[in-house]
Amino acid sequence: PISPPLMGKLQIAGDFELPYFFQSDMAGEFRFTVKVELKLKITVSGSGAPTVEFKEPIVEVVKDFQGQGKTSLQVGAHAIINKFFIGLCVGPICTGPYAQAAQTFYVGFDAYVDDGTGLAFGDGCVNEVVYKNKLETSFVDWEYPDAVCTLDGTKSGTGFGAYLKIPKTRVSVTMTTFDASPLTGLSHVWHDFKVQDEIGEGDFHMKELFPP
Repeated sequence: PISPPLMGKLQIAGDFELPYFFQSDMAGEFRFTVKVELKLKITVSGSGAPTVEFKEPIVEVVKDFQGQGKTSLQVGAHAIINKFFIGLCVGPICTGPYAQAAQTFYVGFDAYVDDGTGLAFGDGCVNEVVYKNKLETSFVDWEYPDAVCTLDGTKSGTGFGAYLKIPKTRVSVTMTTFDASPLTGLSHVWHDFKVQDEIGEGDFHMKELFPP
């Protein structure tokens, strides 16, 4: 008998997204320009799980607020490896490691303007003191340290803050057998490396940018 041919197979598929979120409750005018320089490294290896690494971004912000209220902006990047498979095939049946990975990062900005009347923020900003809970995030479950009220000649107050959030990488690595024949088209996971258990949940980084 003639043995069926033994072949190698490599499949890689990925995606990259740039989500952003904006929310404003402000009467007046505001200008908000953000420049983010992002460095991203994606590594795929036949001997282990694919990795997605973000370098800490370089952020430049230009802001100009006139009025009263608050506004929030969050920009991010989302790198996804939908499929990474390297295996050996006999006919339509292939087996080997199958991996998926996703990594996200977000940079958020929050600001408020109090014109000194106290209509929006209680007692207003009448002295240079530390105000608690004046500066609040809109898109993450995290709050700034006490925000410092900044006075100008009209006794109006402004607050501005920024944060960096890098959730932990989402990774799945399994040993999987695929049957690509038209009659079946099935896959079977016969070992799970449980990589996510080693990485854990939560964030790699959640910290304030430009602290006072």
